[in-house]
Amino acid sequence: MYVYFKRRSPRCEICPEKRVSIMKETIEAKENLTKRQLQALKTKNKIYQAAVQEINEKGFNNVNIEDITKAAEVAKGTFYVHFD
Repeated sequence: MYVYFKRRSPRCEICPEKRVSIMKETIEAKENLTKRQLQALKTKNKIYQAAVQEINEKGFNNVNIEDITKAAEVAKGTFYVHFD
C-alpha cells in the first residue's frame, strides 16, 4: 500500500494509483495466507490505522514514529518491519 500525505492538510489519503486497502487485501487473499501472514497483515493495518488517527489528531508535522507505535501498541522495530 502506498500512502502520501498532503503537507497543507492533516488528512492522510491513499495514493490514487494504489487504492487497495490492507484489509481488502486480507479478505480477498484469506484462503491463500498462513496464520502468520494473516497476523502480519492485521499488525500492519493496526499500525496504519494508528498513524492515520495520530496524523488527523495532531497534524502531519507533529507526529513521530514513537507516537504511532504507542497508539498501535507495538514496538518501534515492528513499525520498521512493516514500513521500511
